[in-house]
Amino acid sequence: MTYGELEQAVCSLASYLAQRARPGAKVLLLYPSGIDVVSAFWACVYAGLVPVPAPPPDPVRRKHSLPRLHAIIEDAQASMVLTTSGIKAISSDLSISKDGSQVLWLATDQPFELDRTVDSPQPSEISLAYLQYTSGSTETPRGVMISHQNIMAQCEALHRVAGVDANSRSLCWLPYFHDYGLVHGLIAPFYSGIPAYLMSPLTFLRHPLWWLEAIDRFGITHSGAPNFAYESCIKALRQQKDWAAHLQRWVVASCGAEPIHAETINEFTEAFHVHGFARQTFSPAYGLAESTLVVTTKRLGEVPLILPVADVALEAHRVLQVSSDAEGARRLVGCGPPLPGTTVRIVDPVTLAGCAADQIGEIWIAGPCVSQGDWNREAD
Repeated sequence: MTYGELEQAVCSLASYLAQRARPGAKVLLLYPSGIDVVSAFWACVYAGLVPVPAPPPDPVRRKHSLPRLHAIIEDAQASMVLTTSGIKAISSDLSISKDGSQVLWLATDQPFELDRTVDSPQPSEISLAYLQYTSGSTETPRGVMISHQNIMAQCEALHRVAGVDANSRSLCWLPYFHDYGLVHGLIAPFYSGIPAYLMSPLTFLRHPLWWLEAIDRFGITHSGAPNFAYESCIKALRQQKDWAAHLQRWVVASCGAEPIHAETINEFTEAFHVHGFARQTFSPAYGLAESTLVVTTKRLGEVPLILPVADVALEAHRVLQVSSDAEGARRLVGCGPPLPGTTVRIVDPVTLAGCAADQIGEIWIAGPCVSQGDWNREAD
């Protein structure tokens, strides 16, 4: 789909939505992996609505997934759901909220009439752009309010630190309802105006090396995934001795969303070096949905920083550097400096509890309270 074709699809759907929801209304997005959710997301933004990406219900685990979706609908106060006709058919239980109000379900894969063209409202910087819900793996999913200012600042910072230019090309197989997949796959490439490719998460899980083959086939420069994905590729390569692909055009292989292991960096680099993968391409990062996506990331062109420390000292909140082969050594992976415009502070939890909630551009990390002298010494 070209950007021109995307514009036509977005404008058509946006005009349809504008007749059925007031500006600022929350709209749940429930889609399988594919291009439909891209059009739906931007149509909501264009119509002045607030998209709420969420995982589609699992037909096999319907009793588990529907209550989770119901909790998101209630918490977000969504008045509309955009989805496919297939998903709509198995989700009829969610059409009425707890207060008895009707939730409008629209299947965007069905033909709809274009009522009129719609003028896109001009949102303020601090107005809500979308709601990003946490995974809900350990508790009820929680919504993170992302403003237009938040996402624009994130995209500009990523554009700069990742060295994106006219020759860049993006590939993402991460789910659109995860902050990594949403920003990396749908929003950041659009901001930079570069070609972007999407792959189903199921495709990767079944055939991990197809991810790397696609990077070669489409000349991808920017693509990333959690640590487990790189481990999966290493294991898959051991089973395919004759596998071939060229990865020398890969500039940024971002890695985040879970702990990053030094062994993974070393083994992946060693395994795929013969295929053109460079060690400096591996880009560890730290982020969280509450900060839109990325907080810190490795500098472009530098090799990942790995620091061996004493495990016992670390458990006592002290950083004691040791040799990598020392007994009880734990190798920590550096996730780089903060993004431009982001400030990271380490504060005492008691201090954190008294902080104002509107610390724009700052990430507050609760940790052990140490004196400035101790901090400088341990930082060194």
